Amino acid sequence: MELGKSFYAKLLILRNSLLGIEQYIIDPEREYINISNNLGGTLLKIGPTSNTYINVFDIRKESIEDTDKGYLATKIRKINRFFQLNIW
Repeated sequence: MELGKSFYAKLLILRNSLLGIEQYIIDPEREYINISNNLGGTLLKIGPTSNTYINVFDIRKESIEDTDKGYLATKIRKINRFFQLNIW
């Protein structure tokens, strides 16, 4: 029996969910809506006509901490690593 890529991806999503792993799924063809709903996921519609957006540079005042292991410091490290990627 041969399994398709979508079936395998959904199987991994279910498995990761059981393991408590947080997941983000980009679904332009809307084939993961049912599994998202069944697992209590949140659907964000993002596009040119949408009012929803993701701002990776968003820093909220309540997230600023004095330690180097706080939310802000972690976010800055991730953004820094992102811009240092060599994608050639």
